Amino acid sequence: TLLFSATIPAQINHICRQYMKQPITIEIESQTKTVDSIQQAYYRVERDEKRTQLNRLLLAELPESCMIFCNTKRAVDQVQSFLTRKGYASGALHGDIPQNKRLKTIQQFKQGEFHLLVATDVAARGIHIDELSLVINYDVPFENDSYVHRIGRTGRAGNDGRAVTLVTSDDIMSLYEIE
Repeated sequence: TLLFSATIPAQINHICRQYMKQPITIEIESQTKTVDSIQQAYYRVERDEKRTQLNRLLLAELPESCMIFCNTKRAVDQVQSFLTRKGYASGALHGDIPQNKRLKTIQQFKQGEFHLLVATDVAARGIHIDELSLVINYDVPFENDSYVHRIGRTGRAGNDGRAVTLVTSDDIMSLYEIE
């Protein structure tokens, strides 16, 4: 059994040691936790204007494919509903969606049936989408490691990628911690 991850939190490490036979950890040192092929930016926004600013960002970037990460299931549903009202073809992924429907949604996204996928961190790990051009952190993640996994969906396999984070005044300290 092999487990590959940009980060392994203590609780995952504990599970590995509990269920794997004589596990060996191989760590590769890196100057940074993120990939040089991912251009990262953030925009300061007002909390009550996040959806409007998201729309402006999408109109400016015109991404071929984009994952938009939110911290809660409710936020995913609200953002996806907003995007639908604005005329965008989009899908949603979070823990309240049955696994078979999540797998179908991911497949549809990969096949280009829609270009925007709004998700919680349930989609931040282990999902490979070829040539994902943009990741948007609609919410600054609760955990710093989640940032690494979210933006790691783009800039894969030698491709360039772009990650944008929408930051409110409430989020600024969390952003500094990520930096």
